[in-house]
Amino acid sequence: MNDLVPKDKLTELKNRFDKVMSLKNYDINNVQAGREYIEAYVQYFHFAEGEGEHNPAHIEEDRLREHIPWILSGIFVIISVLFGTLYYRKK
Repeated sequence: MNDLVPKDKLTELKNRFDKVMSLKNYDINNVQAGREYIEAYVQYFHFAEGEGEHNPAHIEEDRLREHIPWILSGIFVIISVLFGTLYYRKK
């Protein structure tokens, strides 16, 4: 493992792994503990894959971008209705 991970990242990777392992035996009836485990797990894997620090703000930005096609579709429909109305009024 030491050959696969840069030396400057190895300590952080081990710390994240230890955190995941310390949280893995959470009470399945404790939702907050489950969320903490999943968050630590995701942060560990993102770091291990080279994505750096997990930032929840990126998730929020991605969620907002998902709405862009729907917004543009709505604008297209409104413009189509307006131009259609203007076209048929001229006749």
